[in-house]
Amino acid sequence: MLENIIIKQTESTPLITLNEVSNELFFTGILIPDNSVDFFRPLIIWINKYQDEAKAGFKFVIELEHFNTPSSILLLKVMKRINKIPNQKIIWFVDSEDEDMIEVVDQYDELMGGGVIDLRLKKAKISD
Repeated sequence: MLENIIIKQTESTPLITLNEVSNELFFTGILIPDNSVDFFRPLIIWINKYQDEAKAGFKFVIELEHFNTPSSILLLKVMKRINKIPNQKIIWFVDSEDEDMIEVVDQYDELMGGGVIDLRLKKAKISD
């Protein structure tokens, strides 16, 4: 059995929860770590072990406000690995007014063959 991973949110990294029991990975926040390779390493190792155990039905939920270029490369790598898991779902929540992020998600989906990422638009937050 794999250990669950919880990485607390900081000003430059998202809240991440990886749960083997519920078969879920959540990314919420901003993804601009100082060293993307080091940041992603434990997640990629965990996903590789999860794949080796051939479990089906994994859900990756993404709700990122922003991410940098090095992280974008590794995020795509993670999604490609998850996409190899049978009956997986990749769900990406995006602010309905964030046209740039919507375009990025569409590009990721194309890179993965299309029809892989379930893009869900959220209503924009009303500021005071």
